[in-house]
Amino acid sequence: VAKRELRAGERVGGLGSADLYGRIYKYAEAGTLKAIPIGLAPGGRVRTRIRAGEIMTTSNFEPDRSTLIYRLRQEQNALLHNAASEAAGER
Repeated sequence: VAKRELRAGERVGGLGSADLYGRIYKYAEAGTLKAIPIGLAPGGRVRTRIRAGEIMTTSNFEPDRSTLIYRLRQEQNALLHNAASEAAGER
């Protein structure tokens, strides 16, 4: 969630910066909102203006894809998706 208005093209700081704070959502809810996990935010770039208090989403924010944490999150998402697909197929 943006602590202050973030302008398009701006890079955000890390945890504890004046740029953002975290909010806890269940995995499915965060997916529905397309919320960016706070761990992926540091060093990312704002795509479109984000107002103070607005959720940072895949539509308005681009995480830094070169980081290890980004790659690990992609792997985690794939594993969770596969597990959910397998569970649905077993029913």
